[in-house]
Amino acid sequence: MYISNLKTFGLVQDVKQDHKVSFKSNKVFAKIGSSFKKTFESLGRLGKALLFPIAVLPIAAILNRLGAQLPNSADTPEFAKFVQTLLSAAGNTVFNNLHILFAVGVGFGLTKDNRGEAALTALVGIILLGLLMSSTGADLPQQIYGKIKFPIDQSLIDAGIVSADATGFQALFGNKYDSILSQNVLNGILSGVFVAWVYNRFNNVELPKVLGFFSGRRLLPVLIILGMMFYGIIYAVIFPWLGWILYQISLGLSSATGNRWSNASISGVYAFLNRLLIPFGLHHIPNTLFWFVLGQAPDASDPSKFVYGDINIFLNGQAQGNNAGTFQSGFFASMMFGLPALVYVFYRNAESKEQKQRVLSTFGPLALVSFLTGITEPIEFAFMFVSPLLYGVHALLTGIFSFITGAMGIQIGFGFSAGLIDYLLSIPKSLQIIEANRTGIDAVFANPGWLWVIGLLCALSYIFVGNLLVKKLNLSVPGRGQNLITESMVKKDNHTDNNKDNKKGLSEKTKKLVLGLGGWENIENYQNCTTRLRYDVKDMSKIDEALLKEGGAIGTKKFQDHHLHVILGPEAELVNDEIINNKNSDLTLNNDNNLVKEKEKQKLALAKPVKVKSPISGTIVFLEDVKDETFSLMGKGVAIIPSENEFIAQDNFEIESFFWTGHAYIAKIKDLDVLVHIGIDTVKINSDKKEGDKLEVFSTKLIDKKNHKISKGEKIIKVDFAKLKKLGYDPTTLFIVLNENLVNNELNLLVKNNQKVNKGDPLFEVKAK
Repeated sequence: MYISNLKTFGLVQDVKQDHKVSFKSNKVFAKIGSSFKKTFESLGRLGKALLFPIAVLPIAAILNRLGAQLPNSADTPEFAKFVQTLLSAAGNTVFNNLHILFAVGVGFGLTKDNRGEAALTALVGIILLGLLMSSTGADLPQQIYGKIKFPIDQSLIDAGIVSADATGFQALFGNKYDSILSQNVLNGILSGVFVAWVYNRFNNVELPKVLGFFSGRRLLPVLIILGMMFYGIIYAVIFPWLGWILYQISLGLSSATGNRWSNASISGVYAFLNRLLIPFGLHHIPNTLFWFVLGQAPDASDPSKFVYGDINIFLNGQAQGNNAGTFQSGFFASMMFGLPALVYVFYRNAESKEQKQRVLSTFGPLALVSFLTGITEPIEFAFMFVSPLLYGVHALLTGIFSFITGAMGIQIGFGFSAGLIDYLLSIPKSLQIIEANRTGIDAVFANPGWLWVIGLLCALSYIFVGNLLVKKLNLSVPGRGQNLITESMVKKDNHTDNNKDNKKGLSEKTKKLVLGLGGWENIENYQNCTTRLRYDVKDMSKIDEALLKEGGAIGTKKFQDHHLHVILGPEAELVNDEIINNKNSDLTLNNDNNLVKEKEKQKLALAKPVKVKSPISGTIVFLEDVKDETFSLMGKGVAIIPSENEFIAQDNFEIESFFWTGHAYIAKIKDLDVLVHIGIDTVKINSDKKEGDKLEVFSTKLIDKKNHKISKGEKIIKVDFAKLKKLGYDPTTLFIVLNENLVNNELNLLVKNNQKVNKGDPLFEVKAK
C-alpha cells in the first residue's frame, strides 16, 4: 500500500532516479578516492626510497659542523688546517651534492628489484640536468632570459651577492643561481622518479635486430638522456619564474622590517616560507635576502667598514645598535626541540615493537643531529612526501614559534645552523648585545636562556599535534601504514617459520606460492603492500590458483594482463622479503605425509550441504558493500554489523587457527574453513603488544591454542565494540569461506542486505558437489 501511494503521487520514479544519481556519485567519489589512495601509495614508496640517501646525512652533518668550527686562517697551524679541510671536505661533499645523492637513491629505490643500472642512469640524468641549468654549463635559463634586465636591488650589489651588470635571473639569484636552478634537491628527486618510471616500463623492450644492442636495459640511458634534454628545456622555461615570485615576496617582507613586533611577524612568515620551500630548493631566495643582505652595521673590528645581512651583523657587527639575530633565533625551537619531538611521535605511533625499534635506530641519530647541529633535512625528507599535511603543520609551527621568539626580543644567531653548538657559541655575543641595548624587563625577556622554555613548549606542541593528526587521519609516517621501514613483526601466522628459512631456502608454503606464480622465470617484479604480494608476471595463464591457496593465499585479483595481487594478510611483507632473498633457489617440494594430507584436504568434496549460522546478532552487510575491498577478494560470504558483544557458538566446530591479536580466527565447520574477522583493519589494535599481554578490545579464554574444540552454546570471544568504535575502527565482522574449490558458484546466501539477524540464524549454505 505504501508503494502504491508513492506511485499515485509519482514519487517512485524520482526515488529511483535519485538512487541512480547517488550511485553514479558514489562511483565518482570511489574513483577519486582510488586516485588519492594510489597517489599516497606512490608517495609512500617515495618516502621509503628517500631513506637510502637520508642514511648518508647524519655522519656528513656532524663532520660538516666540526669542520665549520675549527679555525682555518693565516695564523692557524698547518696540521689544524689539514684537519679542518679534511672534515669540511668530507661533510661538504655530501651536502653540496644532495641533488645527486637523492637522484641516485630514488632511482635505485623505486625500480624493480632495486637495480644498479637504474642508479647509474639516474646519476647520468641528474648530471645532464645540472649541466643544462648550470651557469658553467649550457645555462638554458640564461640563454632564454639573458636579455631581460631585471631591476637589481642596490643592497644585493653592496653585499657582493649580485654583480652590477648581471642580467636575466642571475640578477635576482646572484651567487645562489646554481643552488636554486641546477643543484636543487627537487631536481634530484624528480630525476630519480623519472628514471624509475622509465625503467619499470621499458626494461624488457625488444627492438629490431639492427638496433638490438639498445634492447632491454641498454635502452634506459637512451630514453633518460633524451627525456632529460626535453625536461631541461621545460624546466628552464617555467621554474625560474617561481623563483621570481618568491624573490618579490621576500623583497616585500624584508623592506617592511621596522620595530620589534613587525620584525617578529615577518620572522614568523619568513620561517614558515623557509620550511615550505625546502622541498623545492627555493628557500635560498629568502635566505639570501634575510641572512646576507638585509640591513647594515659597522664592523666591530673596523668601524669604517660595514657588514650586511642578519648573520654577519650578529656575528661581526658592533654591539651598540645591533638588532640582528631576529631572523635566526626563531629556528632554534623547531630545529633543537620540535623535530626531535616529531621523531618521538613517529616512535610512539609505529605499528609494532619491531617498527618502534626500527624508527628509533633510523631516526634517533637524525634527531640528535638536528638537536646538535640544526641540520633537519634528514628528518624532513623522510616524511614531507608521505605526509604532506604533517609537513605543512611543521612549517606552521616553525613560523609560530619564530614569531614568539622574535616578540620576546631574543637575538641569537648562528654561523652554521640553529643547533645546540651554535646556540652555545652565540650566547656571549647575545648577552653583549643585550647589555649594550636593553634594560629592565626588556633585557630579562631577551635573555637567550628563554629558548629552553620556548623549545619545551615547541616540543610539546609537536607531540600533541603530531599524535592527533597521525591517529585521527591515520597518516603513514615512518614506521606506520605504507611507510614501514622494514618488514613488520609477524607472530602466530601461517609463515612464522619463514624467518628461520629466510637465508636457508624457501619454506614449503612459500615454495608453493612461487610455483603457483609460474616459477621464477614467470615473475618480473616483486612488490608488496601490507596485505598483498603485488607481482608482475609474464604469462598469466601459468598462474595456479590451487598452489597459491596451498601456499597460504587467501585470494587473488588480476589487474590488466600482467599484474597480479596475491592476498596473504599481514605476513605479506615478510613473505616478499623471503622470496626476494632466496630468488632463483630450488623449488622442489618435500612430499611428506603432512603435505600429502594437506593436498588431499584441498580436494575434499562435501558429503552434504553445510549451513553456517550467525554466532552474534546484528545487521547484514553484503561483501561488496564492505568498506575494505580486500575482503571481497578473499572468497564468498557475508558481513554483520554486531549489535552485541559476545560471540556464541551455534554448532560444534574446531578452531583451526587464530590470530594472536584476538581480532580473527578460522573456524573449521565440518569441512568448511570459515574466516571470522572482527572489524575492519583491527589487526593494528594490538600489533605493538606481545602475545599474552592484556588485550584492550578482544578477550577470550577459549581461543588459546590451535585445534581447540568448541561446543554449541560456548562463548567464543567477547569484544568491547564501544571501545573499538572509540578507537576509530569499523566494527563490521566478516564471515568468509576460504575453500575456494568448494564455493565456486555453490554458496547461497540465506539473508538479505540490511536484514536484522539473531544468534543462530543461518547466514549462508554451501552445497555439496
